[in-house]
Amino acid sequence: MAFDDAAPRAPWQPREGEPTQTGGARSRKLVATLCVLGWSAFWVFGFLALSGDMGTGAVWLEGLAAAAGFGLGMWAYLDLCRDTPTRARAAAPEHDPRTALDEARDEEHGA
Repeated sequence: MAFDDAAPRAPWQPREGEPTQTGGARSRKLVATLCVLGWSAFWVFGFLALSGDMGTGAVWLEGLAAAAGFGLGMWAYLDLCRDTPTRARAAAPEHDPRTALDEARDEEHGA
């Protein structure tokens, strides 16, 4: 196994000679990770806030953490949806979709 003599790099930094990506796959992975973390924080801290004793000050802190998780999760979700291409609707068929069986049935019944 050969090792590079280059200085160590962080996993998110590109290798030497590798083109940098702006808004590429690495960015989408980061946003997707933030989406999961945000929604997880929302559900965990939201549950803790709703199930906790209302007389303590921790409920407000948990509620703020849940709101922050909701904001982060929603922002990341909408950012991911914005970059996802929309599906086009199928074009209408150019031929009559009726089958030969439909036409034979209509002829039998005199339609």
